Formats: sequence, C-alpha cells, structure tokens
Amino acid sequence: MEDGLIIKSVLGGDRELFARLVERHQKMVYAITWSNLGDADLAEDAAQESFIKAFRYLGTLRQPEKFGRWLARIARNISISIKRKNHRHLQMIKRWELEKSMSTSPARESEPSLEESLRLTLTQIPERHREALTLFYMEEKSIREASEILNITEDAMKTRLHRARKALRDEMEQRLENALQNLKPGKKFSGSIMSLLPASPMGTTGFGGILFKWFAGLSFLFWISLGQIFVFGSFMTWIGRKMEGNIQDSPEHRFRKSILRRNRIIVIAMVFVVIFGSRIIAGKFGPLIIFQLGSIYLLWALWNVLRYLRLNRSLYAWGQVFTLSMMLIAFLLIGFGYAPFYLFVAVMIVINIVLYFTNKDMPRRMDYNLFLRCATGGFGEIPDEIEKNDLFISQEEMKGFSRFLGEEWLVGDYNIKDNTLTLKLPPVRLTPLNMFSGKTHGGSSIVIDSEGSCRTHIYPEDLEGIRNTMGKTISTEDLSRGVKESVSYALRLFIKGDREGASNALFSYTDGAIFKEPFYKTKAYRIMFGIAIAGGLLALFLWTIVRFINS
Repeated sequence: MEDGLIIKSVLGGDRELFARLVERHQKMVYAITWSNLGDADLAEDAAQESFIKAFRYLGTLRQPEKFGRWLARIARNISISIKRKNHRHLQMIKRWELEKSMSTSPARESEPSLEESLRLTLTQIPERHREALTLFYMEEKSIREASEILNITEDAMKTRLHRARKALRDEMEQRLENALQNLKPGKKFSGSIMSLLPASPMGTTGFGGILFKWFAGLSFLFWISLGQIFVFGSFMTWIGRKMEGNIQDSPEHRFRKSILRRNRIIVIAMVFVVIFGSRIIAGKFGPLIIFQLGSIYLLWALWNVLRYLRLNRSLYAWGQVFTLSMMLIAFLLIGFGYAPFYLFVAVMIVINIVLYFTNKDMPRRMDYNLFLRCATGGFGEIPDEIEKNDLFISQEEMKGFSRFLGEEWLVGDYNIKDNTLTLKLPPVRLTPLNMFSGKTHGGSSIVIDSEGSCRTHIYPEDLEGIRNTMGKTISTEDLSRGVKESVSYALRLFIKGDREGASNALFSYTDGAIFKEPFYKTKAYRIMFGIAIAGGLLALFLWTIVRFINS
C-alpha cells in the first residue's frame, strides 16, 4: 500500500496502520539522525521523536505522497535541535572515543586500524592496478617514471591508474555500504513508537480540524516573516505618528500629514513584498541568490545616488552613497565570495550609526514637487512689477541654478542641450516603482531656454496626486502659470547673485513654521536609531555565542 493511501486511512481513524509507515521509513530516519548526532542512543531518541511529531501533525501534510521527504525534513530539524541541546555530551563522547582509540587495550587490538583496512582493500583489486597505484603514490614516481619501470606507455599508465582508483573506490564503497546496512534502530523500535503515539493526529475532525490544518500547514518561515512584518509595521506606524505629531496643526499643513500616512503604508507594503518574496526565492534557489540579485539592484541604486551628487552634496546625500556602497560590498562578499552572513549584520550596525548623524539633513517637508507647492500656496510673494530686462543665460549659470534647486531638494535631475535647461522634478507621491528603482525624479519637468523663458510639463500621475492630496480639482493652467512665474522670478534673482531672494521666492514657509522642532532632535529619532543599532549589536552578539557553542 502506498504512503498516500496509508495516511488517508490513518487520518480516517485506523491508527495502527501508521506502524507500516514506521517500518518502511525507520532506516532512513535513523540514518539521518545518526549522521547528524553520531550517537546511537541519541539517534534512536531523535528518530522516535520524529515519527511521533509526524503522526501528530499528519493532518497538515498537503501532499501525502511526499511523506518520506516531509519526514526526512522533520528528522533533520529534530536532530539539529538535539545536537544543540546535547553539545557538551557529544563532545565528551568524541573525547572519550579519541582517548580510547589511543589506548592499547587488547579489546581494541583485534579491530583493524585504518591502515590495515586500506591494505585489505588493496588486496581486493587486480594486481596490475595495485602495482600501478602503489608505485605512483608510495614510491612517489611520476607518470613517466612509473611507465618506464612497468615497461608500458604513459597512456597505458594513466589508464591503469584511472581503473585502479575506480576499483579502489568501488571496493571502499562496498565496505561502507555493508557497514551502513547494519546501521539500524533496535528491534523494538516500531513497537515503542506505536505505544507513545497519541490517540489520533491533531485537528483531523470538524471545522476546528480544518482550521488547524490550514494554520499548521503554513510554514515556520511564514510565521517568522509575518512576525517581522508585524514588528516593522508597528514600529513604522509609531514613528510615522510621531512625525505627523511634529507638524504644526494649522490647516495649510494637513496635506503633509496625509502624504506621510500614504508613504508609510506603501513602505510597509513594499517591505511585506520584499520579505515574502525573498523567503520564496531563497526557499527555491537558496539564500545566496538574494544577495546576488541584491547586488545588481544596489549597483543600480548607487549609480542613481552618485548621479544625484551633481545636484545635492548635503550630508544626507553623502550618507546615502556610503550606505549603498557598504551594503553593495557586503552583498557581493556574501553572494559571490561566500562570506559569513554576520558580515551583513555588522555592516548594518555601521550603516545605522552613520545614518544617525547624516539623516539630520533628510528632507521632510513633503512638498518638494513645485506643482504641489504651487497648489498648496507654498511659493513666496512675487512683486506685481518685475524688472523685464533681457537675459542671456550661459550654460554655467544653468548648471548653477540647477544645483541651487537641487540643494533645496526641488530638482531630481537636469539636462542641458542646445542652450536649453530641462529640470526634472521629484514625484508628488512616493510610488513602489520610484522606491525600487532609486530614481530621484518623476515625469514632470520645467524647460528653460537661454533667454529665461519657461515651459512646464506636468505628469498625469503628479496631477492626479495633487488632486487626491488637496481633495479638489485644480486646473493645469493655474498650476503651470504659478510655477513659471515663481521659477522665472527666482532665476532672475539667482543670476543677480541674490540667492536668499531666490530662495524666498520658492518658499513661503520655513522649516521652523512647519515643524514644532527639528525631527532629529526629537525623542522618537533617538529611539528609532537606538533600537536599530542595539538590535544589530544583539544579533551579532547572539550569532557569536552560537558559533562559539557549536565550535
């Protein structure tokens, strides 16, 4: 009877049929536990525990025909757990066996040594193969010298060596097979297990049984991932509320809080996708693939951040370069250099320390898109009469104005071609695509020619984002006119050398008027990075302890 049919009968109430599964798979399970533990008594205990656990959770097995594979995984995990708990005991056994093997007691003298076993194995292979093998290894002759001694060609000598090695390997494998075939649990193993089994597997009847089967069928990694999401989501929600609470309660600043809330939900959702996606990919292809793919992504993100240094060289921007560079090095060393995983933990500790100091310059106003700033009344006052003198803007002045806007986080990228400056604006709202791509700009842009004339292009997604944020429809014409007037006025002041005036033209609210206090001075900021750094140090400490115990 196949495993699947037996399992169906056991779940149907025929408990005694489980004995067939025990008899069918006991040698395999015992082999796994013995190979991990190296102690017969512990191996038998682990094998019994494996079958009992398999019986208890038999109702969670979704593919009964794969019972053997599932049981092997249970046995392996239990063996590892027992090995950790009995580490000292196993070390004492190894030490005792070593001392015993070094003694010269008569009981041990009757057993063949490793050297004697090799001699016995050599006697079982053909003489000419044994002659070639012995001459090559024991006399330390080269292929040419050995072939001359045996009066054969070098090719014939190579052939004899190849056949001799194969014959020796086959003979040793046969001896190993004979030894392992005798490796099995005691005669009463199956009966002992049946006497220890509960009356029936857990949750095999009723609605509660169905619910149990569904929940228990979810992998342990699923629950670990869900726990990570819950902790991260709760922490981000707390930080987000603290950031919202730090914004002034006046009506003109409410939109900033709504953008913060939406961005927080997107970040939590994307982390959810990353964690579960990584678990699935790692489960199928191994954990190294995560670091290999991550290296490619980090290389692209680092390239975008380095490009942004053309516009903004604030402490925060340099901090992003350092962060991505360190992560890229760690991912490359782990993914392709097979460095230990704790390198990543150590790097994250350093990164969080650096970010604690560099994130003080992190932009937090949430209105860095000029069209959104126009819609929310964020531009400064513009005189009714503006000096209309002719302008000719050089490429150096275009670059300077771009960097000026970049330092204020109002531009994500720029391009100068044919004496025409194209300013690419950051998006109104954070999107998953912008988050993953590492791009610092969206689709909206401003084009300025060498005479100071402005043209604007507002991306449909930015326009929709403005309407959703404001809760009302705002005409594209009004937005374009407002942006052109403010940017043109700021450009004229900048060319005159009045940077402060140019800044005032684009900012009606200072940071002091928006925030109750700088976020980096708040208690939440210190707690956020304190937890991140302390968590990394704790993880590194625990990793070191585990490695010391298992060494």
